[in-house]
Amino acid sequence: MEPEAKKARLETDAITKPTFRVDNQYDDISCDSTPVTKETDNIEVSSSNSQTEEVKFVKETDVGILCYINDLPGCHGVIKQRYSDFIVNEVDVNGKVVELTNTEVDKILNKISEEKVQDEEEESFKLPEDVMKTLLALSSTSETEPAFIHMENMDDKELRTKYHQTIKSKFPGLDSSTVTQDDKKVIKVVKKANTKMKNRWKNEWPAGRGNYCQFILYKENRDTMSAINDMARFLSVNRNLFQYAGTKDKRAKTSQEITVYRMFAERLEELNTRMKYMHFGNYRYVNEPLRLGKCQGNKFTIVLRNITGDDETLDKSMMSLKEKGFINYFGMQRFGTTSIPTHHIGRAVLKNDYEEAVNLILKPRPGETGRIVECRQCWERNKDPDEALIGLPNQNAIEKTILKELKSNKHNFCNAFQKIARNTKLMYLHAYQSYLWNSVTSQRIKQHGLQPVIGDLVLTEEIQELQEGEDSENKDIRIVHPIVLDDKNVSQYSILDVVLPLPGHDVTYPPNEVRKWYESLLAEDGLTLDSFKHKIK
Repeated sequence: MEPEAKKARLETDAITKPTFRVDNQYDDISCDSTPVTKETDNIEVSSSNSQTEEVKFVKETDVGILCYINDLPGCHGVIKQRYSDFIVNEVDVNGKVVELTNTEVDKILNKISEEKVQDEEEESFKLPEDVMKTLLALSSTSETEPAFIHMENMDDKELRTKYHQTIKSKFPGLDSSTVTQDDKKVIKVVKKANTKMKNRWKNEWPAGRGNYCQFILYKENRDTMSAINDMARFLSVNRNLFQYAGTKDKRAKTSQEITVYRMFAERLEELNTRMKYMHFGNYRYVNEPLRLGKCQGNKFTIVLRNITGDDETLDKSMMSLKEKGFINYFGMQRFGTTSIPTHHIGRAVLKNDYEEAVNLILKPRPGETGRIVECRQCWERNKDPDEALIGLPNQNAIEKTILKELKSNKHNFCNAFQKIARNTKLMYLHAYQSYLWNSVTSQRIKQHGLQPVIGDLVLTEEIQELQEGEDSENKDIRIVHPIVLDDKNVSQYSILDVVLPLPGHDVTYPPNEVRKWYESLLAEDGLTLDSFKHKIK
């Protein structure tokens, strides 16, 4: 499970994240001999016009994962032989493990909302009885002629606002506006266009109900974005209405919380009978959407098969894991499941090379089947979005979105990239940050071991509580001011307290080699720390 200090945090759309955790302080670490520089293993230069290396087989060493917490002999095994071998349960901001326990809409859910609406209506501003009769008649007739309502004190802007709010609340099928008639302000009320909706789900959202339906998504052998794209398609809504705290593995059984803007829980409940690999439940209405990083982490239940090695070594390894923990690197899923690592795309975006970013997203990759293969080959061959789009299914949402925009503006790669979902764009940048963090973490461990040293940063308990609390006015911005270890306080802390920053434009770096390590890695990619002032919209 990722600790709180290792979760993405956004600050005014820039990327910042204080991080670094090892689950105990021990000196018997072992590191790969690969130097901490940009990826070198199993990389070949692509024969296409792209100037970015293509990783045939992405390995741990390619993404900065170089060190072990002990020097015990390794063993071999198979992970994710079956997707049921890898179970992931999100852990929410309150530390509760997310589990799907109920797939039906609780009748109490709607009753609570109805009672809340009724209470608010009783407390709301009341319109005169004759006005109520006029509005009731207008809302129940098929006539389209407007009604003009004369009210007292119409020069009072605050009072006019109350009139309009009350009309909107009590008569959701009507629209009101202030107009001038005979030099006097009056309220003009008209019926909304298309009042008869195609189905009952498109009625006005109930007043007093939270704007977001929060639910648990249980999925099998599907990544989060693919699952959301499928939900959006079945519900005939835009996928951007959905929000989540983080993406979960594809080859796994996973449970996580999702929020969706103004979606009736009953609509989601109906999907349970239509989608075999996903289930939904534990519905509730909330006022705020989820954001990336708005969880404490994940709980993993993992099956390893075909383990090799003698019992003594395996026992020692398990005891080490239990007592000493492990170096909490960003795992391989952070960097994608194809031969095109997501951090390469993030690197191109930070360099404002949107043509490169688009080409990487559309680049052919082994292991795929279906129309997407022809689409990628077509794009690499002649860069023709019209031809590449032919027959491309909706499930390839990212590629389809980019190609449709390029069809309208063939050379505007920036616009094409900006059209994809915001969380997807952030994912690419987070991946590049994670690669840098992994690399610097390995260098820190190789240089100083698993003991705190002068110049390290630690978080105080007060700051950690502020990070994890929900009382902040802006819950998505978490400003952290860590303290620097010196010769007077270094003995008071363990490696458990040490944090390393994820690189960003407004980040506190340790007053030692760490900043230089980041700068060196960035320089190899033609970037600087100021590059993280990049805005994602």
